[in-house]
Formats: sequence, structure tokens, C-alpha cells
Amino acid sequence: MTDKVSINNAVILANVYWDLLPRGFFTPYVGASLGFVYYDATRTYIDYAAASNGMSQTTTFNDKGTGVSLAAALTAGTTLAIDQHWLVDVNYRAL
Repeated sequence: MTDKVSINNAVILANVYWDLLPRGFFTPYVGASLGFVYYDATRTYIDYAAASNGMSQTTTFNDKGTGVSLAAALTAGTTLAIDQHWLVDVNYRAL
């Protein structure tokens, strides 16, 4: 038996961020995003079976699905100001 699934997607989001503290060395923030995701999924299933009369039987199934769906994300992070030209940003996004 072979079962193979392939999923490809692309996400486009519009983001809004809110700084929790005034700008300084340490600036934590939260954000929210809303947009769309395009997905393309393919499944191929092959099953090999031996029949009682000595012959073999192969069952093959292929399915492909595509679509567009609503996507959203929440973000939290912080920006560290090294100097006026360099910033380090660390965040987590749950999509």
C-alpha cells in the first residue's frame, strides 16, 4: 500500500500592530492579521492485493482539491533597539 499526500499553499495577510509601551530600548507589541489562503492538495493511494486464485489486484485512487479560504493570525513580540539604525525583532505568530 502506498498513500502519498502533497499540500501547497500561499497566504496573504494584512497586519495591524499595537505597541504596548512607548518607544525605548524594549518595545513589546501585539498584532492581528486577516487575509486569504490559497491551497492545492493532491492525494494518491495505491493498494496491492493478492487474490485467492493467484492473480494480483491493484486499486488506485487519485484526488486533487484546490480552493481559497479565510486566514487569520495573532502575533506577539518585542523589538529591541540596539541603536538608532539597528533593531532586533523577536515575535511569535499563530496562523
